[in-house]
Amino acid sequence: MDLGYNLGDPNPRPISTPSDVLNIENLGYTYTSEVNAWGDVRKRYKKERLGRKRSAKEHVQPLPVSEFGTELRPLKEPIRILVQRPKTSRSKQEKEDDLEVLVIDDIEYEHGQHSSFDVFISKPIEGLAGPDYGDHAAHFNRLPHFHIKKEHHSERKAQLELGITNLLDDIDAETSDNLVVTLVPKQGKVTIGGVFIELQESDL
Repeated sequence: MDLGYNLGDPNPRPISTPSDVLNIENLGYTYTSEVNAWGDVRKRYKKERLGRKRSAKEHVQPLPVSEFGTELRPLKEPIRILVQRPKTSRSKQEKEDDLEVLVIDDIEYEHGQHSSFDVFISKPIEGLAGPDYGDHAAHFNRLPHFHIKKEHHSERKAQLELGITNLLDDIDAETSDNLVVTLVPKQGKVTIGGVFIELQESDL
C-alpha cells in the first residue's frame, strides 16, 4: 500500500508502510548537531556583570550602610540595609533542605492608593554598600480596592517573602555574612516594619 511520498527529499521515494513515518531518515530529514547556545549563559552573565561592577567601582566609592533597626521606617526615598544571613557557605544538600528567604515585614500601605516599591540585593564590599543597587529581586505592588469602605480599612499590612538561594549563587555571595538590601519606592505611601533573612524548610 502506498501512503504517499517523501516531500523532504529532492528525490522522494514512496512511503510504503506506516512505520516509515517514524524514521526521519526514511522521511528524508536530517538534523545537524549544534552546541546549546544557552548552556553557559549563566557563566557569561556573571562574567559580564562582574566586569560592569569593576568598571563602576573605578568611579564611585562604596557607601556606609547599617542594619534596619527596630523602628518603623517610611519608604520616602531608597533605603539601603545591611541584613545578616543565618548561615553561610551552605552545602548543596542544605540548600535543598532549607530555602534562604528574605522577609520584608509589616509593609503598611494606604487603602485606596496604588502602592509599590522595588527590591534589590547585592553583595557588600567589606561591609559597605556597592556603587549600584545590585540585582533586582522583586517588585511589591498593591492596587487600590475601592469596594472596601475606607473608614474601616484606612491602612493595610502585608509581608513579602523572597526565596534568594539561587540569587546568592548568581552574585557569588554564598560566603558573605551579610547582604545589602535596597528598597526603592515607586508609588504611594509605604512604611516598612522590618527586614531580615531566615531559613525555611523546603516542601519539595
